[in-house]
Amino acid sequence: MELKIFDQEYAKLNQSQKKAVDTIYGPLLVIAGPGSGKTQILSLRVANILKKTDTLPSNILCLTFTDSAAVNMRKRLTGIIGQDAYRVAIHTFHNFGTEIISRHPEFFYNAASFSPADEITQIEVLSKIFKNLDHDNPLNKTYFDQGFSFLKPTLKAIGQIKKAGLSPNEFLLIIRHNQKVFEVLNPLFENVFSKTVSKGAIPEIKKLAQALKSLDLEKDFPVSHFRSVHQIIQKSLELTLEESGGNTTKPITLFKSKWLAKNENKKICFKDSLNFEKLSALAEVYNQYSQAMRESGYFDFDDMLIDTIQAVQQNKVLAYELQEQYQFILVDEFQDTNDAQMRLLDLIAKSEISPNEPNLMAVGDDDQAIYKFQGAELSNILSFQEKYKAPIISLLENYRSTGEILELAKQIIRQGENRLENKIKDLKKELVAINPEKRAGEVIFKSFPTNVHELHWVAKKISDLIKAGEEPNEIAIIAREHKILQEAAKYLQKQNIPVSYERQRDVLTQPHIKQIITIADYISSLSGQNQAKDNLLPEILSYPFWELDRVKIWQISLTSNKERKPWLEIMLEFPDKKINAIARFLIELSAASKYETLEHVMDAIIGYSVSLVGEEDVMTAPAKQLTEYNSNFRNYYFSKENLKQNTQEYLLFLSALKVFYDALREYKQGEILKIGDLVEFVKVHQEHKLSLPDQTPFIDSSNAVNLMTAHKAKGQEFGSVFVLSCQNDIWAKTKIFSLLSFPENLKIAPAGDTQDDQLRLFYVALTRSKKNLYLSSYETDEKGDSSLVLNFVVDKFIVQKPSFAKASEGEAGFSENETIEAISAPILALHAPPFKNNEKTLLEQFLQEYKISPTHLNNFLDLSQGGPQNFIEQNILFFPQAKSPSGAFGSAIHKAIEQLYVYLKNQGKLPELEFVLQKFEQALKSERLSEQEFAQRLSKGKSVLKNYFERNKDNFKQTDLIETNFRNRGVVLGEALLTGKIDKIREINSKEVLVSDLKTGQPLDNWQGKGEYEKTKVYKYKNQLGFYKLLVENSQDLLKPSLTRSKYQVNQGVLEFVEAGKNANPVLELQLEKDFIDRLSKLIQVVYSRIVNLDFPDVSKYSPDIKGILEFEENLLK
Repeated sequence: MELKIFDQEYAKLNQSQKKAVDTIYGPLLVIAGPGSGKTQILSLRVANILKKTDTLPSNILCLTFTDSAAVNMRKRLTGIIGQDAYRVAIHTFHNFGTEIISRHPEFFYNAASFSPADEITQIEVLSKIFKNLDHDNPLNKTYFDQGFSFLKPTLKAIGQIKKAGLSPNEFLLIIRHNQKVFEVLNPLFENVFSKTVSKGAIPEIKKLAQALKSLDLEKDFPVSHFRSVHQIIQKSLELTLEESGGNTTKPITLFKSKWLAKNENKKICFKDSLNFEKLSALAEVYNQYSQAMRESGYFDFDDMLIDTIQAVQQNKVLAYELQEQYQFILVDEFQDTNDAQMRLLDLIAKSEISPNEPNLMAVGDDDQAIYKFQGAELSNILSFQEKYKAPIISLLENYRSTGEILELAKQIIRQGENRLENKIKDLKKELVAINPEKRAGEVIFKSFPTNVHELHWVAKKISDLIKAGEEPNEIAIIAREHKILQEAAKYLQKQNIPVSYERQRDVLTQPHIKQIITIADYISSLSGQNQAKDNLLPEILSYPFWELDRVKIWQISLTSNKERKPWLEIMLEFPDKKINAIARFLIELSAASKYETLEHVMDAIIGYSVSLVGEEDVMTAPAKQLTEYNSNFRNYYFSKENLKQNTQEYLLFLSALKVFYDALREYKQGEILKIGDLVEFVKVHQEHKLSLPDQTPFIDSSNAVNLMTAHKAKGQEFGSVFVLSCQNDIWAKTKIFSLLSFPENLKIAPAGDTQDDQLRLFYVALTRSKKNLYLSSYETDEKGDSSLVLNFVVDKFIVQKPSFAKASEGEAGFSENETIEAISAPILALHAPPFKNNEKTLLEQFLQEYKISPTHLNNFLDLSQGGPQNFIEQNILFFPQAKSPSGAFGSAIHKAIEQLYVYLKNQGKLPELEFVLQKFEQALKSERLSEQEFAQRLSKGKSVLKNYFERNKDNFKQTDLIETNFRNRGVVLGEALLTGKIDKIREINSKEVLVSDLKTGQPLDNWQGKGEYEKTKVYKYKNQLGFYKLLVENSQDLLKPSLTRSKYQVNQGVLEFVEAGKNANPVLELQLEKDFIDRLSKLIQVVYSRIVNLDFPDVSKYSPDIKGILEFEENLLK
């Protein structure tokens, strides 16, 4: 660690920041407002832990809420402690759960293999449950032809219960306990509140409050981190009486309105008691849903934390390992934690030695709690302080914004009620602008006649700022909704202002994806029993990638109408060879689709000429030739020329294609998909109004104006910020009605934003600005209706300020021509010429925290497969395509052997052969081969595994590490970040391990290779084993991370040939000599540098064989 850098950065801290950095041991709560330097203190505190203790970097866990925040934290940390920053465990909560499951598979799902479920799978699983509900089940409600009314609300509610960290049984026990409480309380409150609320009733209500104290209704409350509904009612009634003071009945009336209602017998009761049957039904459906998901081999996003919590609770060994591993924990944006995340933190942070004094620092700000819709629970800040008696440090010095911006933000946020300042005695949160380098900016509010005029003014103002010297990337437009940003982008484009905008697009509406869907629909109709959809052919032939003459399409149409023949028949007879070929292409595809899998048919539609052989050993083989004609789809949309000339469009199209392929791969896991399944997949999405989201950012250049929602803007800062559409119906929307509401002691689902939530979100938007802040609104919306300015902006503080005013026509320049220009801007933008994209800038987004693996290295070097160009397509752009049958076979073999070892670790003994064969069959099914190929590979695989099992049954060791993933182990070589997955690592002694790679396919006899193909294969295998040595020797936490700093040596690598017959050598050993490793180490660093700098050499002068590869390698090393 660079102590000099640490000392320099530490010296810049204020006293509060220094105190936070120096408080290493025990719990600590840091209240860090916007711009108060929290990322810096998190980084310096990690550095200080490493400086003052013997802790390894891998024993420090930093948790945050977004991938971008994790990247930013690591970048900041790298500048202070260097390469050790890559060894510190920095995760989002979701990735942390994934990491635990990945590293400790024996504790999860009985060692079974599970797949993530997408929304369509979740809906299909839930639909089956709903179809079997009793007719009188309160959730069994339908509305005409729109399906089950409670289906989507139930799915949403289940997600919210999971975010609260509750299992189906825990949720049901709370509901039942609540009802027992209500059975006692309902009669008591009926006696008092059945009458009209008056001052005369106050003494009786006081008696009721006293009676509540004497009741012992908390007994046996099932979940410790939630409170009994009795406690909440009792506290609420006490506060109501205090507020009343015996002088007014208004607070009592509000209490009655909030808590009580009349039941079907016209008796007063608690509202929550009326939902008992519905919530009990929800608990049962939740239980059935969880079981059905497990039986189908699925988990969903929220299961990650729930399953991790349960595994840690139930397995002391796992809990101890995690507590030993992560001795210091830091949590950023603590106000955004939900109950499940808080439970996991508690389990990992506490230890038997000091259960109430964990080394846990939480950094957050209640005024920036804007993720309630994701289950975030503000009360976690209060409960943290109460539970651990944690000292509180407030960071009040703001290094970001001007005093004027902070004053406005203060006036906004102080209108809120549920703030820590109002709940913790003597806590002060008023921020002070202290950065002397901040020059005075401007804070302006303008109101315009319409949103058209507003957006026109914003675009012109941004243009003026850029002309005056402001960098575009220092300017941000922040809005509440994406549709506002989409409109703003058009106005900026009209002004030729570059834009950076990440928004969600529905893949199923993208033009090139719709083309694939329509072709698939037509092919499916040709191969089915129903009549072919001839009406789709006019649209299909109009697709630009065919490059057909429009006149010829008209001629087909005229002939079809005249002769009353189907289009396909006319195309086969048409005097144009290309049209004939397309007709035959469609017919041949239709015939192939009856037996061929969906992915291979899609590959044919797209026009792939190769398919993947495997995942780790990424090689390619000729794609299946299903048709004589080769589709021009890929060459048209994804040519090398298109990548260079229209990079943004290329990447957006490719991203949509990847999302589409990935979604289809997740659909109906374990079943063989055919072309009809694609059609059904799209139909289900349409029926349930589901989108298939893709969030690839739209970036015109590296220096572009940022467009983002307030939620996305969190954690960022800009010189000038424009907050758009400050309207009541946008920033202060009314509450959302929910069909399923939770009881008051389970406030786990937001019923809609309260005013406090609205204020916090607006506060976040305002405090992104360093210097200039522009707020704007309009008087009339696009429908011509009046639109009110945001209520908490129209405050006496604001209207008295001279910088807040209605835009005059003269000031805004609304001449007749200006008005016409404003209205026409979005229309003209649709026809504006595209920006000249910077290819390098656009590709850089794919290389955030890039890590090189053995596969990447070999793909870059292997000229027989295309070298750097193949690397770009396979490993940067990740072109989606089908895996070959041999690749699928290899993956299934690997999975079966992995499951063998998981069983061995879990049970302490070898499984029976039948278990291994069963796991192989399951894995092979998930690869979705055709029926014929599946049968062939299944038979072969069982024979191979039987021989492998018998040959090695005395050689399997419980201590072997299997499928060890180095992605999050912080392996660094010079400036290069390394990753990879090693099939098997075996400890030879306390200082040495052996690395092995399992290979399917023909065994090798030696390291020389017979022909050109085999020589290239040998070259890549050597690189792979050498790379494994570098991974192990540069990893800090391989076996016992918290107990030793010693590192293992690797002197030998081994290839294990799973398919080796009786006469073949099952292993091939390689001594990893120093000269070879030194050369490989240098080569890895050179290739890594080329990749991250997007410096891809022209390799056309080299021959595509081992000779050319070695020449290429030699030139790289010069």
